[in-house]
Amino acid sequence: MRCTPTVIILAVFALMLVPACGSSSSPAPSLGPAPIVDLIATSRNGDAVVMFKDILNGHALVGADVVLDGTGPETLDNGGRIAYENGWLAVSCRDDDKIVLYSDAPNLVDQQAPSAVLPLGTDGRGCTIVGGDLYACCGNEVRIWRDVSTVMNSDAPDAVLTGIDRASDVLVYMDNLFAASRNNDRVYRYAGASTLAGGEAPAGEAVIDGPRRLHMHDGVLWMSDRNDNSAVLGFSDPVNLVNGTQADQYIFGLFQMDGSRSIAFDGDNAWIANRYDQNGVVLNRVQLSNPTVATVVITEDDSPFSGAYDVKLIAGVLFLSAQSSGAVYWWRNPAGMASGQAPDGYVFDPRLNNGKMIVGWERMAP
Repeated sequence: MRCTPTVIILAVFALMLVPACGSSSSPAPSLGPAPIVDLIATSRNGDAVVMFKDILNGHALVGADVVLDGTGPETLDNGGRIAYENGWLAVSCRDDDKIVLYSDAPNLVDQQAPSAVLPLGTDGRGCTIVGGDLYACCGNEVRIWRDVSTVMNSDAPDAVLTGIDRASDVLVYMDNLFAASRNNDRVYRYAGASTLAGGEAPAGEAVIDGPRRLHMHDGVLWMSDRNDNSAVLGFSDPVNLVNGTQADQYIFGLFQMDGSRSIAFDGDNAWIANRYDQNGVVLNRVQLSNPTVATVVITEDDSPFSGAYDVKLIAGVLFLSAQSSGAVYWWRNPAGMASGQAPDGYVFDPRLNNGKMIVGWERMAP
């Protein structure tokens, strides 16, 4: 782990911003040993991907264990969106117009050379890896590469779906591909995701204002409608979505929808990160069975969470990335959280300037 004068100065700044972790109005229950979790985080302005190993167990406050940035063999300019599956890490670079692939992500080392670099031709956005296949949004397309383990530098995609104006996110569920079109105000469904050859017309579409991120939980497809309804909309039968299908589940009126880009689900609970901090709120917990009332509210006064971007549940721990502070925060017992509760811990790295997405995994003790 490296400490430079810049790191030290920014670390002191972070310490000034972040309150004592673990404080709350009531004592936290004993949770036993923390799981071993490795976490990867991306930065839009820092043009970097960083990795924190065993983040929950006495990790240093400042500095990542592994850094990939422009000083290595491959630039990651505006590499904000990432995907992970079975050791494979994909980094979508919005300004470099490319996807950068790394194999064996759990064992990344500083400035590791990628396994492959795939040009997109225009700005990269959402991506996912499902069943070993890579799906990536760029411009008005979703590009598909089959079997990432065989992909080599500059390989052309195996399939391209077009007409998805400003494609912002892609999700695959039960062999159906769902693509969000930010400018067309649509989410399109394509049947047979694993066999798409390119050029197919959508099998159905849902009308929704400026969709950004797509989420699947217990068979329900969730997406945010940022203006028309100020809601997160749910479709309980997404594999049969056709033209004119209407949402049948809703989360209403708790946040500015242009900012609610990330949702983490845990049973009946949905944790919703609010990027633009409407009314000072950065994180809500909502029960899907009663979706108009927030049961937990975390505000920017509780910690410097301003610009909360990504929220994830990993090994039962709730993680939150914040754009403003370059930090990742966590709560060990999200089920027992109360409004205003400070995080149990956090890590900071100066390269997480305008921090974006996080992915991670639990591993066994060596």
